Amino acid sequence: MGPTGPTGPTGPAGLAPSLPRVSLFATTGQTLAPGSDVTFDVQGSLSADTFTVAPTATGTGVTIKTPGTYIVLWGASATTPCLMGVTLDRFQVNGLTANTSGGRLFAHSVVDVSTTPTLLELRNRLGAACTIQPEVPVLAPASVSASLIIIRMPS
Repeated sequence: MGPTGPTGPTGPAGLAPSLPRVSLFATTGQTLAPGSDVTFDVQGSLSADTFTVAPTATGTGVTIKTPGTYIVLWGASATTPCLMGVTLDRFQVNGLTANTSGGRLFAHSVVDVSTTPTLLELRNRLGAACTIQPEVPVLAPASVSASLIIIRMPS
């Protein structure tokens, strides 16, 4: 056997790492009692090492398992007056509340999570019932009554 030859050229870079994320969709109409969470029936993507999605007493919650900085985006289509917002462990998150007398509502913000696990919920913050409905119900699941997207930013 002869000597080892010269090292060859460096190959192309591999794929960039994926950002941990969760995307949830509600495809049915829901009447949310005061303080109730939205029930998400479709899960688009889930990074299970960072998030857990599970039912709560009144809807669906996302448990954030890793400290870090997150982008949180949500939207809903209301047919009644509605005030909705994101809570972390039942406390309102600044910048993630919106209201309407009927129509689309949405909010997005950057959220720092330092204590984990932390429960994130999209809930009715109004003191009265609130109804969300897909804008074009016959197109469900393409048309949704609410959506929630959470992305963990690189540290």
